[in-house]
Amino acid sequence: MKTDEIINLTDAYFASKTTPEEERLLFSSLAQDWEGRNYFKDSMLLKTALQTIEEPFPEHLDEKILKELQLRDKSESFQEYLHPRFLPLYAVTVCVVIFTFIFFNKMESYKSEMDKAMQTVKNQEYTIELLMNGLPTVQVKPTSQQVYKLMNN
Repeated sequence: MKTDEIINLTDAYFASKTTPEEERLLFSSLAQDWEGRNYFKDSMLLKTALQTIEEPFPEHLDEKILKELQLRDKSESFQEYLHPRFLPLYAVTVCVVIFTFIFFNKMESYKSEMDKAMQTVKNQEYTIELLMNGLPTVQVKPTSQQVYKLMNN
């Protein structure tokens, strides 16, 4: 049996939700799994410690806790965040947001300028290629003086 299953069975055992067959399975598995055995020991210690506490809970403890929580929720309203101690933080936050917006816009303008420059370069490259392809091929013909020089050499 896996350790997770032993832990689940141990929790069920201490909640008194196990059958006798499950209890036998739990105790036989505890003999083989030391992690499960340690968890069982810790749970047993916790249960005995809780049983030694003889102080009863007040009758309306739940209601008192809920009322206290509701009072705390109401006290932590939006006005608390407008306290002067937070004003420098708000000012810094606003400045950071403004600077971020400005730098983002600058980057966008640089990007658009770069796109325009790239498009201009592409157009110029295309124009140069058209001009190069449109020119006739060059043929070099020797002049009569050059032929005479070549023959004399």
